[in-house]
Amino acid sequence: MILIAGCLRFITQTDQLAHIRKRGRLRVGTPGDYHLLSYFDGENFSGYDIDIAAYLAEQLGVEVELVLTERQALVSGLYSDRFDIAMGGIPRSVSGQYEVEQTQGYLTFRHVLMATADNQSRFSSLAQLNRPEVKIGVHVGQVYQTLVEQYFPAATIVAFENYLNMPLAVDAGQIDVMMAETPFAQFYQATESSLIAIRELTPTEQHQFSYLLPLGQQRLLNMVNLILDDIKLKGIERQFMVKHALHQPFECNTPDSHSA
Repeated sequence: MILIAGCLRFITQTDQLAHIRKRGRLRVGTPGDYHLLSYFDGENFSGYDIDIAAYLAEQLGVEVELVLTERQALVSGLYSDRFDIAMGGIPRSVSGQYEVEQTQGYLTFRHVLMATADNQSRFSSLAQLNRPEVKIGVHVGQVYQTLVEQYFPAATIVAFENYLNMPLAVDAGQIDVMMAETPFAQFYQATESSLIAIRELTPTEQHQFSYLLPLGQQRLLNMVNLILDDIKLKGIERQFMVKHALHQPFECNTPDSHSA
């Protein structure tokens, strides 16, 4: 606790933007576990957030350095000075769950439930999911566990540390359903995967992703937000979204996906 507090004081008292420019590198912590946003195939990174990271570095006049980091270690990595910014499918939160600065939001999404096409008929209503024999996969450390406990208190929750392991578990029959955001579901519905989005959890609620910075780094936060505004005005955001197939409106596969 003392070490963490000391790191926090050091980072917040340091002008991170000046250090980035002096170093000549923008260090980006990213999990590489999220298709279309931040995906690492063992050799290369790809995705919308990866392109944004490169663009941020270019606008700052520095190189980009991608630091592969487990999702649960993104916040601690900021305060241990492993990287300057965390990027890669991080939901924006107003709950104070992160002791960090959050950039402006981007890429609106909704929460969906995914299952195999063969299991689609088993879950024609949300009530059919709220049973002890139904196993619902969620990502540990995210808002999903809270959502599942709220909407499906009788179901069995199975937590995963890696996003990419959940679709495999659904496909293998180890869990019945997984909860995800629409961009994640969009990738699997567009590929040869047997997974489909069977329904939206809260169709009227919308959420956004954001990037994380150390607490107190106002100059860096202002600069990142300014660049994010700039890419919208110049149409660059749209170009990246089209490149990664994030521009298409998302729809669940079931005709009655909005019914309870």
